[in-house]
Amino acid sequence: MTTAPIVTTPDTSAKAAAQLMLQNYVSCLPVMVEETLVGIVTISDNLITFTKMQSNIEATHTYLP
Repeated sequence: MTTAPIVTTPDTSAKAAAQLMLQNYVSCLPVMVEETLVGIVTISDNLITFTKMQSNIEATHTYLP
């Protein structure tokens, strides 16, 4: 018997998708709307999102010497 695949939806946050990948030891998740594949989220996608968010945070903070 096959288990159901681990999938996500378009409205899932990057954080939730990353947690799902880590918990299930997978490097990508199919993005589904009902029975239709609409995309794939990968670890690289999450790393890109994280680095952009980190850059935005650093750009908004002023560091004092």
